Amino acid sequence: MKYTKQEVMQFIYEEDVKFIRLAFCDVFGKQKNISIMPYELERAFSKGVSIDASAIRGFGGEMRSDLFLHPDPDTLAILPWRPEHGKVVRMFCTITYPDGQIFENDCRSILMRAVEDAKAAGYTFYF
Repeated sequence: MKYTKQEVMQFIYEEDVKFIRLAFCDVFGKQKNISIMPYELERAFSKGVSIDASAIRGFGGEMRSDLFLHPDPDTLAILPWRPEHGKVVRMFCTITYPDGQIFENDCRSILMRAVEDAKAAGYTFYF
């Protein structure tokens, strides 16, 4: 389902979401995530959320210590493990440099490029 940023913002406030997990994969395919509060989501959509990539193995150490996560509203999912009031949601993110350029080791961007290349060659993938 296609969600706009505005629809996600509305959902967050109407459904009493307490935490938003921003997920991405390292170069070894292991999922990593950070949590933000609902009031931080608008900034995450507009500017991204800074991460210290030097702490993530395979992301280049000190040379690439500042990267940004940009949540994709189309990937919004409610996580089922919070039985009490307030929900937790997850969105997958694209990783960029501070100047907005895509981080070359962003697994999600690599996959999207491969899908586009296959489409240009006449192939279709379903995930």
